Amino acid sequence: MSHVSELIKKVRGGDQAAFEALSKHYSPLILSMTQLYSSLCEADETEKEDILQEAMVAFYRASLRYDLASTEVTFGLYAKVCIRNRLISFWRRMPDRKNFSELSELESRLNGSSPDPLEGILQREDVSRMLAIVNNELSPYEKKIFSLYMLGRTSDEIALSVGKTKKSVSNAIYRIRVKIKGLLS
Repeated sequence: MSHVSELIKKVRGGDQAAFEALSKHYSPLILSMTQLYSSLCEADETEKEDILQEAMVAFYRASLRYDLASTEVTFGLYAKVCIRNRLISFWRRMPDRKNFSELSELESRLNGSSPDPLEGILQREDVSRMLAIVNNELSPYEKKIFSLYMLGRTSDEIALSVGKTKKSVSNAIYRIRVKIKGLLS
């Protein structure tokens, strides 16, 4: 039996140290999901802590509910789906946030399932690193343009949405590409 399966059995027996070891093993998954949703939700510091707590609750529940006899789905994938679903539910309960369909569409594009000009970059780089760059290096205007661009909006549609000229939007997209490529290379 694998190390993960042994830890899961111990967690089910109430072993706190086993849960800590299991969550440490999967911390890259938990943190990347937390960072992704924190960025997509434009969460403040308090909300980021709440999102992390929601992710940990989902991870704990996943360890209790995972079918150890399963050969088709790994625990990591099962936990990722559980965390994703819980964070989407949490996001839906947050006031004053974007339309849910926009979140799903943006998330799928960030995970590389769309033919977008930035797809090559997104596939080579970790989504959390990409979102950190977006949050740290882009101006608020560029973040808005980037978000709409990643939703598949055209320059004309973006210009109408933000009340700027098409040229202003095209320039912003160019600056975003240059910043992202420069920071990822």
